[in-house]
Amino acid sequence: MSKSTRRPVPIPDWWKSKYSSSVVDNERLIVAAEDVPTTVATSCYEMKVPWNEIDAYGHTNYQSYVKFCFDAAADAVNAGRDV
Repeated sequence: MSKSTRRPVPIPDWWKSKYSSSVVDNERLIVAAEDVPTTVATSCYEMKVPWNEIDAYGHTNYQSYVKFCFDAAADAVNAGRDV
């Protein structure tokens, strides 16, 4: 993303060389999903990103995710679940 134009730009060569070992057959880089831990207590909090947290490009600011995490933790504490 270009800071001056706020538009997508090609991936820099240094990034390609650094992460090329993680890319298979010239496909996009996909981070594998992690399994939900079964040895510790977890809490599930379902939410939908509010429209006022989404910009014109359909993105949510990273700061919103911090707020979402606090909401999920407060929900777990309020319900008496371990966090």
